[in-house]
Amino acid sequence: MSKNYKVSIGSFNFYIGIAMLAVVLSHTIGLFPQDSLSFGIRALFEVITYIGISGFAIISGYRLRLPGNFRKYIVKTCRDYLKLYYLFGLMTVIAFGVIHFLCFRYLNGTLKEMFLMAIGFLFAIYPEIPVGDLIIYSCGPLYFLVAFVMAEIITVFILTTFKKFRELIVGITVLIGSVLMYILPGCPFAFSQAMLLTGCLYTGYILREHSFYEKSMRLSTSIITVFISVCIYSIKFIPHMECLEYFIRIVAGILIGVVLVNYCIVYSVGKNKIGSKIKGIGKLSFFVLGAHAIEYYAIPWYLFVDKICDLSPELGILIIYITRLILILMIVKISEYFYKKSLLKS
Repeated sequence: MSKNYKVSIGSFNFYIGIAMLAVVLSHTIGLFPQDSLSFGIRALFEVITYIGISGFAIISGYRLRLPGNFRKYIVKTCRDYLKLYYLFGLMTVIAFGVIHFLCFRYLNGTLKEMFLMAIGFLFAIYPEIPVGDLIIYSCGPLYFLVAFVMAEIITVFILTTFKKFRELIVGITVLIGSVLMYILPGCPFAFSQAMLLTGCLYTGYILREHSFYEKSMRLSTSIITVFISVCIYSIKFIPHMECLEYFIRIVAGILIGVVLVNYCIVYSVGKNKIGSKIKGIGKLSFFVLGAHAIEYYAIPWYLFVDKICDLSPELGILIIYITRLILILMIVKISEYFYKKSLLKS
């Protein structure tokens, strides 16, 4: 039997917090050679990749409010979010340069890498792209922020411009994004990824119109939805489906994201210390993302992997994961302090 819930912005923080922890975990697992990992760890990595950020984007769509003036909305959205993006990007490039110079004592190489990284952050490149013998860095975890901003703008444009055939237009947008991700990796300003995410944001917007999360899903409905999602996701393993892989993943991610967000809302109603801590992470998600980008690039984690090669990969992953979380917490605290201070001055 379903129960009624009052859904507020804070209701989603539990899911967002879990998503942030999962992103850091997936990037930590990715440091280790896949053939050295156990089946369980590889399966965990696949699940995190499968779920991806669909639920996060669904939440963004659920929160979406259509603006009165589209042009002012674009200016305000870009100003508010891209300011944080470029601030954390600058901090990442500087931290990368300082730490890598201290580690390797090679000034020319460090400056060259900093320049390539700065270009990647300037144009929000994702994923990294080769240019001759050089590789322009991607903007790392911060691409989420840019992709969400772009996806929100595209979604709002569709909702305010088209009164009919919205679902068809969104579907075509997602399909084009999938093809672009396949044939044109490194699309500036994470545009192809943003086109993919419009499907998630539009889903969230429609769910809010029907007050979907005001009631919990029935268990039978949840099981059927997850089963369909897994079946759709499995299609990507069929040979010659590479060009549609991202489209398949986003459709499957939307279905399972709807279910996971529902149960996270249900769980977040109760009060417990662990849940409160995770909600706190979700509340500061942009700062967590920025802090993760800084340590993601600034710290040469591959050196740590080499140092602990005698340990089991599972233990190595746990050590590096905990270390990363501690660093992220420290950077978040410092960033939040200076951000609040700047707001008081302004």
